[in-house]
Amino acid sequence: MNTLTLGTIKHHSLKKKWEKESDFSDWLVTEEGLGRLSELIGIDLCEGRREVPIGDFKADIVAQEDGGEGKVVIENQYKTVNHDHLGKLITYAAGVGAKIAILVVEEARPEAISTIKWLNEISRDDFAFYLVKAELLQIDDSALAPELSIIEAPDIIIRETRARVEEITEVKRMQLEFWISFSSHAMSDASFKKVFSRLRTPRPQHWFDLPCGSSACHIGLTLNSREDKIAAELYIDDDKDLFHQLYSEKSKIESECGFEFEWRELPEGKASRIIVSTSKRWQSPEEQKECFDWLCAKAIAIRKTIGKRL
Repeated sequence: MNTLTLGTIKHHSLKKKWEKESDFSDWLVTEEGLGRLSELIGIDLCEGRREVPIGDFKADIVAQEDGGEGKVVIENQYKTVNHDHLGKLITYAAGVGAKIAILVVEEARPEAISTIKWLNEISRDDFAFYLVKAELLQIDDSALAPELSIIEAPDIIIRETRARVEEITEVKRMQLEFWISFSSHAMSDASFKKVFSRLRTPRPQHWFDLPCGSSACHIGLTLNSREDKIAAELYIDDDKDLFHQLYSEKSKIESECGFEFEWRELPEGKASRIIVSTSKRWQSPEEQKECFDWLCAKAIAIRKTIGKRL
């Protein structure tokens, strides 16, 4: 009978790999580090910057939600978190207008956990505070492996329940139900999930945002109640040069996608939009699957064709 030999897991301080906090921050801001953090909290992070000036201080890392509206502040501390770093986290988040604040520590006292929990309880649902534990793991004499785990995070169940019990109009209720069903449908579609691994929490609004690989723009899926239309678009927040760059490849982009867009530069405003739309009665249960399939297909096409040009 074969005997399975089990290894012993060893827990190490981050100093065994990164001597100083700044060394760990240098790793955390990399594609690998932000990728690990993104996977942990379920939000895609991109374009991390180190030592970002905020008044007389500097934030460890400021990143961007990929496809989202807000900045993300990431502060890290070796050993046990103290009040100084909790204060810095809040100060830096306010300084850059961040909607997400993450404190990465080796150990956390109960009062620090209570503080993050309290901040999440009193914050609007589009703001989030995370307390994350970081350590190095090793099995016997294997290579060291960084491990990130959540100590405290927003209670998604409470927030979703709170959103549902708020008084909303009939149209808002229908929008919320549509996006909940769309999310379930999209995540069961292997082709869609391969391109968009995570989705935001559905909200009672006429749009649903998806990442496109750059903080300069995002993919927006929209519902039009007045004209019975649905649409998918690349929404460029404030970059006319990017719009012109993409417009110069209009024929190639539309050929690769297999459909034409409306190219709206919107010269009087900051934003620009590249839109494809179709007439669909999205409120009708009989047509919703067609709507889901159409939105999924258009989102995939936009991400694959335009995303690689960003």
